Amino acid sequence: LSLAVAVMLLGWIFVARSNAGTENAMALAKAGAVQQARWMPGENAVILLRQAGAADIWDASTGSFKSKVDTPKIEEIASLSSLYLKRGKSLVAWTPDGPKPGDRPIKLPPSNLFEFSANASVAVYVTRENRTAMWDTIQGKPLEDLTLAAIPTPVLNFDGSVVAGADGDGKIVLVDRLSGNRIGESGEAGSVVARDDGMFLRMMFSSTGNSLAVFRHDRLVVCNLSNGTLSVSRINEKVNSSQACFPDPTAIYSTVGTSVTRLDLKTYDVSKWLITNRQVTINSWSLSEDQSLAVASADGKKLGWVINLADGDTHELSPSVWPAE
Repeated sequence: LSLAVAVMLLGWIFVARSNAGTENAMALAKAGAVQQARWMPGENAVILLRQAGAADIWDASTGSFKSKVDTPKIEEIASLSSLYLKRGKSLVAWTPDGPKPGDRPIKLPPSNLFEFSANASVAVYVTRENRTAMWDTIQGKPLEDLTLAAIPTPVLNFDGSVVAGADGDGKIVLVDRLSGNRIGESGEAGSVVARDDGMFLRMMFSSTGNSLAVFRHDRLVVCNLSNGTLSVSRINEKVNSSQACFPDPTAIYSTVGTSVTRLDLKTYDVSKWLITNRQVTINSWSLSEDQSLAVASADGKKLGWVINLADGDTHELSPSVWPAE
């Protein structure tokens, strides 16, 4: 009798495990690929937005699943930290609990080629005539024209007071919008056509502070603005520019192989956090106030991760732990 009971119990365990595996596989199949990872305002939680019009919310400290919510189509605006819906010619902030008091619509420029300042007060855009100009996102109207090339699209510092782009000779210049004066020497930050520092790949301002990163094939050029002066550092470190995140002037995040990396811009030390056993591709970054990082996979694996940068603790956020429906 005891042997029969034991066999029966083993059968139940096998069936339970098989069902759990099936449910996990179904959850993975139903989940759309992760498009964005964002910290929830005022919460120690991360929301992963998926292609299928749904999102899942996770506890950032434990990596445990909290809930699923239906979402409308969220715009992918890498330069903005909040989540936005497109409503006509404007962007409207979105949270699972509805609009937040005080949020204002962001009026879009009449172009598909544009970059916001981090505080979304202004944008720089390329006109139909292939000129570059500034845009008021509050009033929804054009501001001053710029004497910068359309390729690459110019970028703005956190409050839109400084714009960086290429002049007619391809030299990278930084311009103070209030005075119209250039900051530093023309080409001090390099050129988008010359290859003295290696081929130009990309440039981006830090989301806070006043630092411009110019990514080149073999190195990184960092320009720091302080009291109207420009200091330039050339760092012999190859950074994956297509995966780069520059939340503040202290560090640049990216990926290499199976790890997320951080380049300290003061010491030039590189830290690595292993997050998967396969090549990792990140399509969304979000840094919390306590320096925890939320990232979303772009490799079709439907995953996200939370990394505590202080102790290296990592949590994988996978739909395989969703409750069965």
